[in-house]
Amino acid sequence: MVGEIETIAGGPSTPCQVLIAENKEPPTKKLHVDHSITFKESDLEGVKTPHQDPLVISAGIDDPCYNVKRILVDNGSSVDVLFYSIFLSMGLSREKLQPAAGPLYGFDNRPVRVEGTITLPVVLGEFPRQVEHPILFIVVKSESAYNAIFGRPLQTIFGAVASIPHLKLKFPTPSGIGTVRGDQQVAQSCYLRQAQPHSSVTLSIEDFDLRNEDTPQRPSLVEDLTCVSLSEEHPSRTVQIGSLLSDTEKKEYVDFLRTNQDVFAWSSADMPGINPKVIMHSLKINPAYKPVIQKKRNFALERQLVIEQEIDKLLKARFIREVHYPTWLANVVMVRKTSGAWRMCVVYTDLNKACPKDSFPLPRIDQLVNATSGHQMLSFMDAYSGYNQIQMDPADEEATSFQTDKGLYCYLVMPFGLKNAGATYQRLMNKVFKNLIGRTMEVYVDDMLVKSLEKSQHISDLEECFNILQSYNVRLNPTKCAFGVTSGKFLGFMVTHRGIEANPKKIKALRDMLPPRNIKEVQRLNGRIAALSRFLARSGDIFAFLQDPQRGS
Repeated sequence: MVGEIETIAGGPSTPCQVLIAENKEPPTKKLHVDHSITFKESDLEGVKTPHQDPLVISAGIDDPCYNVKRILVDNGSSVDVLFYSIFLSMGLSREKLQPAAGPLYGFDNRPVRVEGTITLPVVLGEFPRQVEHPILFIVVKSESAYNAIFGRPLQTIFGAVASIPHLKLKFPTPSGIGTVRGDQQVAQSCYLRQAQPHSSVTLSIEDFDLRNEDTPQRPSLVEDLTCVSLSEEHPSRTVQIGSLLSDTEKKEYVDFLRTNQDVFAWSSADMPGINPKVIMHSLKINPAYKPVIQKKRNFALERQLVIEQEIDKLLKARFIREVHYPTWLANVVMVRKTSGAWRMCVVYTDLNKACPKDSFPLPRIDQLVNATSGHQMLSFMDAYSGYNQIQMDPADEEATSFQTDKGLYCYLVMPFGLKNAGATYQRLMNKVFKNLIGRTMEVYVDDMLVKSLEKSQHISDLEECFNILQSYNVRLNPTKCAFGVTSGKFLGFMVTHRGIEANPKKIKALRDMLPPRNIKEVQRLNGRIAALSRFLARSGDIFAFLQDPQRGS
């Protein structure tokens, strides 16, 4: 069953499998420990019983180690599986894949597409009861709720024993019995997602598409944009305006934007930063928490070069400074962007645990979108490195320290990844735009939107917004702004003068979905319609039509 791998069979023959086939005892690696693995009543602590949930855990994979979540422990799988999506997220290259010796088969005996095999180190447990072994993974390119599957080979190598009732995996280590707890809530969500039918393997009707191929395509909801230059001296400095504007309107927008071009930042050097008297970010670290210095991670040469370039850029922008003898020290991690480039992030997991939650409320997205729909003219704006425009409290700067091969550094501005960064930025936006929010503006963290009921009023509304941006030294990212449009994407929704419409990319799966073929699929369809009822005209009639099939008549 392609797209749903519950029980795996086939794959390359491991040394252990070959020995068993020859009726020989496989050699086992003996640890110098004498501990028996048992499960007690106390192991049920934190587990909601009774249950039938699968064992879903987190583990360290690869070197440097990634903490991979949503791993299914499956005693019925004869191989260890790594799904292709997480393979790419870990920054691994296809060149590292070795050809697979044979196909895989799901429990319905249908073949599953295999990309290749790769051997990666796997770390189970927490220090000191921690152990690491190299594991041969089969890389599968298939839809799945899980990132990986730990099958019988891995459990044999680790000497691990899984208990479904206790949702725990136990294994011997030189320091005693190690334990990995399953996440019951994640297991339930993964199970429900995995239960969604990707394709039917029992009904012959699956080979037919009952939709009318002659159905006309809906026009695109995203308005085309036109780039205009704001400076003759720097022709590359452009912004985007709506293509549906008349020639007179275009001239008005271009003149307005050229007059106010200092509100845009073309580089970090164009960001003066928010006055600390207006706002700055404080951590409020709980003194009861002991500072943590994370063990340094090592990176491949390609990623190391990107880190060095990023450090040089941050130093030049005066976003960071060197630090000596920090008490808190974090690592950096490289994350692949959708464009294929690398992004450097700092792992503030330990620091965030020591910081209390800022309860400043973020706006409800549905209310913001509702308040935006129905306006004749819109402008979408995004702050330039928004978080970095707010300075750190000098007393907390060194707590943001991180390490690279080039040295130790801390942030002078609010970095991404801190626990309450979003709340701090929303507090700033609410403060500076307090007289405009709900009237001519809507703001969600660093996403801003200016709205006008009348087209003729829009430049005046923009001017009011720009005056505030300039007075507080807030800078916009010109590449992420669009001015004078009638529709656009805002917080994942399509906002138009007609109202709210679903983002076509978000509902592609629904539009491509086949009609229901049994009562169970009708019930699933009913739930999906309920979730999207705000976008469906006369959805109540649809519910009424589906009532009889739901009752089984």
